[in-house]
Amino acid sequence: MLQLLHNAQIRTMNAACPRAEAAVIGEDGRFAFVGTREDAQLYLHGRPHKAMDAQGNSVVPGLNDSHLHFLHESMR
Repeated sequence: MLQLLHNAQIRTMNAACPRAEAAVIGEDGRFAFVGTREDAQLYLHGRPHKAMDAQGNSVVPGLNDSHLHFLHESMR
């Protein structure tokens, strides 16, 4: 099912449009649309979806904290 993420501070990493307020996330977990909430609603028109309110929090797509402390992790 598609998901609408709204009320967000999305950092797009695109110099031409560095910020957005809404995104549609596809069934594959990838961003299908990024832009204004109104445009996201148009994108979703007639399609079932779940809405998620980010409550004004920042979203940085693709950011993955994959570091670990080798010694600590190796002792588990």
